[in-house]
Parts: sequence; C-alpha cells; structure tokens
Amino acid sequence: MKGGKTMAMNTHFRVRADVVRWIIEHSDFDQLTEEWQLRILRWLEKDVRPSVQQIKQVSDKLGVPFNYFFLSEAPVEDVPLLALRTIRGERKPSRNLTEVLLGMEEQQKELSSQRERQGFGFCRFLGGGVGSHEEPKVIAMKLLERLGLYHDWVFQRDPQQRFESLQRALTKLRVVVMQSGFVRDDAARQLDPDEFRGFVMLDDFAPLIFVNANVTWSEKLVVLAHETVHAWFETSELFDASDELRQDFRDWEQERQVYNVTRALLLGSYL
Repeated sequence: MKGGKTMAMNTHFRVRADVVRWIIEHSDFDQLTEEWQLRILRWLEKDVRPSVQQIKQVSDKLGVPFNYFFLSEAPVEDVPLLALRTIRGERKPSRNLTEVLLGMEEQQKELSSQRERQGFGFCRFLGGGVGSHEEPKVIAMKLLERLGLYHDWVFQRDPQQRFESLQRALTKLRVVVMQSGFVRDDAARQLDPDEFRGFVMLDDFAPLIFVNANVTWSEKLVVLAHETVHAWFETSELFDASDELRQDFRDWEQERQVYNVTRALLLGSYL
C-alpha cells in the first residue's frame, strides 16, 4: 500500500494552461518566492508535466483545492460577497478569505435545506428593519427588544459577555453565528483581520454571520453588532477594519444608517 501511494505521488500530470492561469490570478501567487513562481510558470509550457507530489506542494502553498489542478477547464467560483470588494477597488481577495466564504456558503446551504425540509418557517428576524426611517436610537431600541436584550444589554460592560449575549439571542432567532481564526480547521492558515473582520450572508431559513476570531473581544463585538444590524436591514455585507462609511456611493446612505444604528446599539444612546 505504501509503495502504491509513493508511486501515485510520483506520477506526472499535465495541468491545463487555462487552469494554471486561473490559479495564478485567483491565489496568493505574488506572495511566493521567485523560485516557486518560476516553477509554476513553467507549467504553462506544453512539455512540462509536474508530479502529483509537486502539485500537492503548490496546492498547499497557494491554498488552492488540490482537485482544481486536475480539471479539464478553469474552475468557476461564484462568491457574491466578493463583488463588494471589486466595486470598492481593493486588493484582490486572498485564498483564505475566498475559501472561508465558500465554506460558510456550503454550510449555510446545507442547514437551510435541512430546516426547510423539517418545516421551519422563514427567519423572521431577517429584514425586521427594512423600510425604517426612524432615528438610529429608536431603531436600536426596537432591535434590542426583538433580540430580547433591552433590559440586560445596558448593564453589561464586558465585551465578551456582551458578544456572547448577542450571539445567544441571535441563535434563538435562528440566525447562525460562526467565528474562527483560520481556514477549514487548518491552524497554519490564519485569517488576516486587516483583510476582513466578518460578513453576513442572507438566507430565508439560515442567515449566517461570520466573525474573524483573530481580533479582541471588543472588536468582535463591534463586528457582530454591525452584521446584526445588516441582517435587520436585510443586506449582505463583507466588513473590514475601515468599512465605516467607505462603501460605494450607491450604498452610502444605507451604510451610514447601519453605522449609526450600530453605534447607538453599542453606546446605549437609545436610553
């Protein structure tokens, strides 16, 4: 068995040029050493066939799924939230961010289908604030009432305690809250908090909020509160450390409202 595995890893395979180009464009290729970049660029030559072991090494280094290298055409990854980054002209998303989004989307679809089969109704929390033009403090008060936190929230000052209270309240309303600091149980692939702090993915049965765990409890609380408000207004969002009012002009009024309600929620200005 061991000998067969070694033989398989030494097998050489022609990686299609369009697949190689896609991998270069959609990965952290520019962060590799020049030596590794040149090795991969050589795969574009017709007569070059890397071994399966070499493909595995590149897969690990770039964070690109191993099976992508054996496709007959370039892969297609449909990640709607990444369009927000494209609109704002930021650097291309890392493979870590892309894979976290894909992984959460996969889990959300599975849970959503399960809940629908089991006869769950739509998540009534989602969109509760749509169409509201009230003062931010009034919206924050109504949001806390819907979460069942109005009487306790103001007396809590520890950010971890507030985060956990908000997480429990959202879970009771069937909003999924996930947090992690790395990709798919791989501690070597740390999520960069400078790239993103969290996101919210809408779904009728299983709306999902993800929080990057590689920040302080105070910062995680801000992210969870911010994404909770987005869910209340029924808008998807990918949040980073400088997101406050820096959205595309088309979304500026909406983001300003979310920011103001989040601020009221956290500071208690609804009292």
